Amino acid sequence: MAHSTSVAIEQTIAADIPFAPPVPLWIRLHDLGLQYWGNKSLSALVSIIGKPIMVDQQTKDRTRIQFAQILVEMEITDAPPKFIPYIDEFGQSQDQSIEYEWLPAKCTSCLKFGHTKATCRVDEMRKEKKDGKN
Repeated sequence: MAHSTSVAIEQTIAADIPFAPPVPLWIRLHDLGLQYWGNKSLSALVSIIGKPIMVDQQTKDRTRIQFAQILVEMEITDAPPKFIPYIDEFGQSQDQSIEYEWLPAKCTSCLKFGHTKATCRVDEMRKEKKDGKN
């Protein structure tokens, strides 16, 4: 009986927490072949992980070829992807590594992005449910 009660509380808590909106994040794609640096190729590649917004000027002009940098709107719900799988021009499966310029804070209590433990509503709601408040 205790297990079903805790599941019900967890479901109630999860339902009470608002969905986190997508976040614009700059990503860097190191060692990506120049044949993939066109707008259509980059958009197709990063659309696997989110909505491409724009490339930086150096990527557009191809003046810094160490990496392509793209602003992507992404939903951060758990761990952001570390690579993008794609098929190259030879039909071979490849994994393109992703470097994030910045990631939002991650709560050590509920393990969600966008806040810290100090401001975690899940912890607060668990305490209220445990204390019988509501």
